[in-house]
Amino acid sequence: MLEKSSEEIKSVITEFSNYQAEVEWDITQRCNYSCSYCESYNNTDPTQFRTLEEYSKAIEYIKTFFDNKNARIDILGGEPILFKQWAELLNKIHEVGLAPNLTTNLSLNFKTLEKKITTLKPLRCINVSWHTQFSDDEKMLKNIKLLYESGHLRSISVLGDKRYWDRVIKAYNDTKHTNISEISFIKDESAGKKNIANKLYEYSNEEVKYIRSTALNHEKASKTQITYENGQQEVFSSIQEFFEKGITNFKGMKCEIGQLKLHIKQNGDVYPSACFLNHPQARLGNIFKENVIRPNKPITCPFSFCGCGSDLRINKYV
Repeated sequence: MLEKSSEEIKSVITEFSNYQAEVEWDITQRCNYSCSYCESYNNTDPTQFRTLEEYSKAIEYIKTFFDNKNARIDILGGEPILFKQWAELLNKIHEVGLAPNLTTNLSLNFKTLEKKITTLKPLRCINVSWHTQFSDDEKMLKNIKLLYESGHLRSISVLGDKRYWDRVIKAYNDTKHTNISEISFIKDESAGKKNIANKLYEYSNEEVKYIRSTALNHEKASKTQITYENGQQEVFSSIQEFFEKGITNFKGMKCEIGQLKLHIKQNGDVYPSACFLNHPQARLGNIFKENVIRPNKPITCPFSFCGCGSDLRINKYV
């Protein structure tokens, strides 16, 4: 899959309909899975969870930091439901007027999930990430059905693991009736590299075609318009479209990271985007110390591959 050069792109501008800022928050790097294609976990580290009160105070600070704009807070990991008060955390985000989201491998016990969602406000806020390398498929379908019927399920992403391709297809076919399920391309990640992702996995033409056929425009909250040097324009309403068309290289363009987008690590350290997590000099402060600074100008993108959903939506221009 070829990447388009940033020299062909004049601007990438995203409009959000129901929120104006976005925060990705890795509340832990611990995970009960150890997927071979993922570097977003570290099971040698302690969970580093804070109390619900500390998280609540940090959420209120985020609201103030963005000048009371409506921000979406994406709770990530590792596996965030290892934090036993995850439902209360989502409720708190909602209570202060922000938009909560949580991405989980949904491996918890059915009875536990059933009990937790009885305390969760009527929010469509849970994204399921289905990893066939470790998942119990029958258990996954039972949990997904529960979330779907309760109205809490926002999306299902079946990771396109080539080694378990038949199970990937079955998982998609078993959930496509929800109209919020799709197969996702896997990015080549490595914690030892300067940027957290360099490219997509190599898929056959048939696999690419099948993954593309499952893509849904379920990210209705945003619309991204790309303008090319020749005046041509494209409008995307889902992140998957960036990967499908190979538009992932913005090197040399100005990027407004840190202005309406933040990425928070499990210890509270704040970065302007996920692509700079391996660059300590890019740290903006700490959310628990309430000393986060806002960049006063865009930076020149140094990366030839942009692989994170919210990073792709950050405004960029020549």
